[in-house]
Amino acid sequence: MARVLVIDDSGYFRSSSRLALCRDGHIVSFAADGECGEDLLASGAFEVVVIGVSLPVADGADVLRSIRRKGIDTPAIALGVGVSDSTRSKLSSLGVVDVIERFVEPSVIVEAVNRAARQCVARAA
Repeated sequence: MARVLVIDDSGYFRSSSRLALCRDGHIVSFAADGECGEDLLASGAFEVVVIGVSLPVADGADVLRSIRRKGIDTPAIALGVGVSDSTRSKLSSLGVVDVIERFVEPSVIVEAVNRAARQCVARAA
């Protein structure tokens, strides 16, 4: 079980990921844009963040860059469509542990969150 923040502007994605993640035992919070997501992440209350690459107000990379500057190292999973190799590299440098195509089965998100949560636990040990 992990405390997960999902930052995405798609209501459908937020609903489907919430159902799947909660069914797997995770505690899930949401933000519909990058600015709100950054505010929530600043609390340090999350073990994993799932974040859209393209978001209103502040995009995923901007949010991650900002929280990293504040010393918050929450593992991140990025969601995008056709994410280029150069963008993947930039996201990796910002603490993204996995990049997933946006239109996947919710079980793929659950598996990615579980991997990231295990990395978080291993890092804390």
